Amino acid sequence: MDVLAVLKEAISKGEIIPFLRGEGEYMCEHNEMVQAPEQTDVSKVLSRGIYKLYKEDNSIKVLFENGLLEMLDGDDFDVYMVGAYLTSILFKEQNGLAPFSLDKDKIIDRFSEEVLSRKDRIKAGVKHASGFVNASAWEDIERFNYVCKTNYNVQLF
Repeated sequence: MDVLAVLKEAISKGEIIPFLRGEGEYMCEHNEMVQAPEQTDVSKVLSRGIYKLYKEDNSIKVLFENGLLEMLDGDDFDVYMVGAYLTSILFKEQNGLAPFSLDKDKIIDRFSEEVLSRKDRIKAGVKHASGFVNASAWEDIERFNYVCKTNYNVQLF
C-alpha cells in the first residue's frame, strides 16, 4: 500500500477521518509480526503518510490536528484511535522522527475529557471500524497513558 497516495486520495475526497480511522480501503495493514487485529497501523500512517506529505505541503499539519480533534467528537473507537496516534506521535517526536511538532496540549486536554467521560463504555469494549470488538480497549488506553507518562513525561489523562 502506498500510504502517501492513499492519503492524497482521501484528502481529495474530503475523507481524512475515514483515512485516520482506517476504514475500508484506507486500512493500513500492520506487519504480520505485530499483533494488532483489525486496527490500522498508526505508525505507518504517520511516517509514510502524514509526515511524508508534510514535506510537500505543510498544510497537512493543521488538517491532521483538526482531524484528531474532530475524532474526539466521534464514537469510542475514534477516541481510542486518538490515544494510539498520540502515543505514536510522542515516540516519533521524542526520537527525531517527526518533521513537525503537533499542538498536543489542546488535543490531550480534549482526549482526557473524552476518555474519562467514556471510561465505562470503553471498558465494555470498543468496536473498530472493521467491526472487530476490542474487549481490552481500556487496558490499551491505560497502557498508552503509562507509556506516555513514563517515556515522554506526558500524561494523557
